[in-house]
Amino acid sequence: MRPPLFVFHFGHLTASSEIRREAFVFVPRFVSVRERQARLFLRAKRRASIDRRGEWGKAMFRVRGENRQDRQYHVSLIWNVYKEDVGAAIILAATYFEWCIRRCILALGATPVSDLRTTMNNPGMNTDGLKDLWKSEVCLQHSDICALPDVFDSQRPKQVFDGTKLTWQNIGRARKARNDLVHGARCEPLEAHGKKHVEIFIAASDILIKLAENHGRSIFKIIKRGVKKAESSAK
Repeated sequence: MRPPLFVFHFGHLTASSEIRREAFVFVPRFVSVRERQARLFLRAKRRASIDRRGEWGKAMFRVRGENRQDRQYHVSLIWNVYKEDVGAAIILAATYFEWCIRRCILALGATPVSDLRTTMNNPGMNTDGLKDLWKSEVCLQHSDICALPDVFDSQRPKQVFDGTKLTWQNIGRARKARNDLVHGARCEPLEAHGKKHVEIFIAASDILIKLAENHGRSIFKIIKRGVKKAESSAK
């Protein structure tokens, strides 16, 4: 008679012939009982941590697929950093803004995702390069989407932060502040304009998130787009 398969069921070592995926973990028979229990404990602990979606994936720029929660997490993290270090918050907000641009291009573009990633991972690719890529990918695919600078300049009514309107030009000024910080070229205090730069980056990112949502896309979900079958067969 074949010996029963021992499985781990909510912290207890039991024998069962029916295995439910959500309750049990398979264990090989050739290991000792003590080693089997240790492996099962670690696997169950790891699975439990994955099942707690509130704790799983809590890392900046991790794609989980929940628009509102992911957006809130990113924004709250930026403001928490702002309380401790204004300069670090500017850098983080600028990175978040650029990440949103890249995710929008991936979501709304037409080129296979792997090819777009290769292009965007070019060391020389900056925001100006992403602006050109936006025009060749997003604008050609969606006739109702304008060039990247116009996405912000055409917003009505204008959002104003500390007397500064949300425009592509002012986004550029906030980017310059970020670049000065990264390259050590900024010495004056950041308290005067730091909050304004962070707010501009976050507001600009929200515009991109809503733009993707209006076209049935989410930048917080895994994006998959390969070569069409007709094109691949023609090649």
